[in-house]
Amino acid sequence: MKNLTFVLLLCIAACSNDTDEINRITNEAKSPTETINGLQILYSDSGFVKASMKAAVMNRYYNDTPYTELPKGVAMYFFDIGQDTISTLTAKYAIRNEINRTMEARNDVIVKNKKGETLNTEKLVWNEATGKFTSDVFVKITTASEVIMGQGFEANQDFTRYSIKKPKGSIIVNKSDSTAPAF
Repeated sequence: MKNLTFVLLLCIAACSNDTDEINRITNEAKSPTETINGLQILYSDSGFVKASMKAAVMNRYYNDTPYTELPKGVAMYFFDIGQDTISTLTAKYAIRNEINRTMEARNDVIVKNKKGETLNTEKLVWNEATGKFTSDVFVKITTASEVIMGQGFEANQDFTRYSIKKPKGSIIVNKSDSTAPAF
């Protein structure tokens, strides 16, 4: 009888639920509040479409810091006032912070402008309010005449003006454009 009582007490003790552990597990496995398949969103300002975003899947999470996840990639198209595409951005994954209106694109990020210049990186942030792209990781820009690489980057969203923080690679300087004094 003593053995049976001991076994029952052991089973009861082993089956107790730790509330903190349950909360931790359920918080880790949160499901999206909203899921959309085959998404296209248009961003407009003053009646003009400024950008278009396409994604195969969008998961939206509403919590203390609401965010949108695009787990199967994203394609962004940026337009001028005449609705011509001035630049594109593609990535295999993206996450958008709903509060500060920034989207972080990751994994095989490619930005192209209408001149055919291409940016390749693994992480890029698009700030909707400022209309700027930034990155703090390795970037490579390929133009018709050069390949520029570096660590860190900033550009306007039409990708016509950009700067690389720590550049390296071959950079061609046209002497007629130079303002440096001749020796």
